[in-house]
Amino acid sequence: MRKIDKKDILIGIFAIIAVGLAGGLGYVIVANPFTEEPSTTIFYQGLPEDWSTAPNASSFSLFDVHGVEHIITLGEILEGVQIYLDDLETDSLSDWKNYLELTTIQDPISGQYVTGVNILDILEEKNIYFAGDLEFETEGSVSREVHTADIIAKSYAKKGKTYFILVLAINQIWLQDSPYYASMGNFSIMGLDPNDNFYNFNQVSVMNNWTIDVIVNGTTEFTLDAWDLIQDPDTAVYQYESTSGWGANRQYWGKNVSDIIAMTSANGEPDYEVTFGAADGFITPFWKWEPPYNKSEVENSMYNNGTHVIPRSDDDYVNGTESSLGVPIPATDLIMNLAWKIQEFGETYDGVLDDPWPISKILSYSSGPFNVQIPGRNRANYAKWVTEIIVDY
Repeated sequence: MRKIDKKDILIGIFAIIAVGLAGGLGYVIVANPFTEEPSTTIFYQGLPEDWSTAPNASSFSLFDVHGVEHIITLGEILEGVQIYLDDLETDSLSDWKNYLELTTIQDPISGQYVTGVNILDILEEKNIYFAGDLEFETEGSVSREVHTADIIAKSYAKKGKTYFILVLAINQIWLQDSPYYASMGNFSIMGLDPNDNFYNFNQVSVMNNWTIDVIVNGTTEFTLDAWDLIQDPDTAVYQYESTSGWGANRQYWGKNVSDIIAMTSANGEPDYEVTFGAADGFITPFWKWEPPYNKSEVENSMYNNGTHVIPRSDDDYVNGTESSLGVPIPATDLIMNLAWKIQEFGETYDGVLDDPWPISKILSYSSGPFNVQIPGRNRANYAKWVTEIIVDY
């Protein structure tokens, strides 16, 4: 489950906003952001108000990468949705929990309102954290393959979301009770891009693990499999306080980037440059005028004077005010880590403390499966969903 922000979700020319109401039922507001017309309430939450009518026994099979079968029923999905709605209503959504978050889109062809959940959230619920390619198979044995990185880009990218929704209801009618059941069956995938629509599937299989390409001087020298990356993790606790923006107070588990570079032909070179690419198109270093990270920054930590880091950008400051950037982030000797698990012990934003996580969380598709941690930098410069490590020398 991705980190949840209460923000408008732009869907074509519509903004669809989920808001909690008494009883755990949200409502959906549809507004045209290009006009001055007032927002109007369209329908409750996107699902039927009476859940007792749900065809809870409807199911599909989910096979993990080892071939172990999980039977996913509509009733089980709705139990997860109810947990999400309950926490949404009480303003207690927590990043360390896995949720089945509802999303509603308007189909650009038919104009119908489609409500459902993300298939990646269901994988997380079944402890399938590192999936690569997924194969969907229909009742008629027609199959389609899609990579979880593509689903992440469609679902979570800051710009150009097209979504990838496991359909539960259309126009607030259960899919199985709707006029579309004959063609869509019990379970279908829909998004804003009609090319992603895939109807009447009964099986999803994880074909392989998430991988990360290590590209050196333009050539992929090797590919790292998730299974190898999670073995014998390095771990560290990184902490600094700030009255502005994000502070840090977290433990992470993963593979030090320096150990990955040591496996490449760049090992032993007097210097090299490193950037990280992600499924959603994000690259760190983020700012176009920033140079790539160099060998010293990868192997020894971000440059510092013993007290504070030497800032690369305006992001690398704490305790800022309206008239001042503040002071640079405190110096650290911790090095970059390709993390797959995190526990936050209470981090601040503008001096306001988040609740500590009672347990550690495998990042999975919320911000992983792999997320590069860069001690000495603001977390805006960390990269979620890492798919490439690019090295040049």
